[in-house]
Amino acid sequence: MLPFSFLAGQCTMGLLLLLPLAERGWLLWIPALIFLRGWERLAFALGCAWQKYWAPDAFAPMPSFFWFLGSAETEADPIPIFFKDGALDRLADGLAQQAEDFFLAWDPDWGLWFLRFGFGLKLEGGDDWPRIYQELGLLHVLVVSGAHFSFIGGLCQTLLGSPGRIGYAMRLLSFPAWLGWMTATRMMVTVLITLFALIVGFNPPCQRAWLSLLLGLWLPLIGAPLDDMRRDRWVFTVQALCFPGSFLSLSNALSWSAYTMVRYLKPWPKAWQRRLLPAVEGPLIAVNLSYFGLFSPWGLCLNTLLQPVWHIVLGCGLLYWIWPQAWIGEGLQHMLRLLHEGILFVHEHGQQNGPVQWEGRGPWGALGRSILWCAASWTFFRLWRRREDAC
Repeated sequence: MLPFSFLAGQCTMGLLLLLPLAERGWLLWIPALIFLRGWERLAFALGCAWQKYWAPDAFAPMPSFFWFLGSAETEADPIPIFFKDGALDRLADGLAQQAEDFFLAWDPDWGLWFLRFGFGLKLEGGDDWPRIYQELGLLHVLVVSGAHFSFIGGLCQTLLGSPGRIGYAMRLLSFPAWLGWMTATRMMVTVLITLFALIVGFNPPCQRAWLSLLLGLWLPLIGAPLDDMRRDRWVFTVQALCFPGSFLSLSNALSWSAYTMVRYLKPWPKAWQRRLLPAVEGPLIAVNLSYFGLFSPWGLCLNTLLQPVWHIVLGCGLLYWIWPQAWIGEGLQHMLRLLHEGILFVHEHGQQNGPVQWEGRGPWGALGRSILWCAASWTFFRLWRRREDAC
């Protein structure tokens, strides 16, 4: 209960900083005074103080979206400051600069797009591709998210842990030696994914994915049964503690919304249910309309069909960076060219039936967004309940 009280204190202070309550901000303290007792009140007060200390100076509500979301993200969080000016941060800066120089020298056009896709670097390109991606609902592929961290983490664990598993299976390593190998693997994977997080920046989707991988690596060692639900609760709580400045931002809300729907609706128990992806991703339609006022049915299909392609392109790009052979670079160029030509083809032929747009302004717009948000939440929980009953 004490961690929950601490988290409640953080959220209460965040709302107090966001809401224009003037002299009525004391109303937010009433639930804590009524329901909390003893040490819980102290944990609540510590959570408020922690959020107030790390809150960004430019923390402000987003009137075009929801009143409980902020527009500012800050780098003055405990975790980024911990790595600031350290050896790992300097190594990450050097790797980021080396990757930028390498891929721009390799191909100014496709290298730019690989840097956008693989590392989320906001480089000026002077073209219309960002607009095309946005109209198709694919702009998120130019932002580093949990899919990148899952790929990098899984690849590192496979490459570093497989020799130890093979050696132990062939009885070349004793059990203590195998345990030492796996512990060293966990330490190396921790360093590598932290380097990747420093290269791409600790934005909220990276925070969630980084913490999820770290907790998945180390929590099993203390004997904690770690199912999906429990790990997500750990990640949510630790992220609020370690990144209080960006915890109530729009980017974090979008990240958790998309992750929750994909995590808890995609793994259906029957094969025919897994093929009903448009129905499974139905809540994403309402979320996109409520957040952005825009939804593209073409983007929904492309996200489903091209999701494995993103991982292949990222893997080939990293391989070419490590082992710069000409045939790997040519293959990467062909993949990027075919991918973008296909996306451009869909965009041109989808102009007749373009994205669904809705511009809600004023009080009625806020009411419409709230209704869409409630519809997305209701659909999600209904599908989740049906999935649990089917299991």
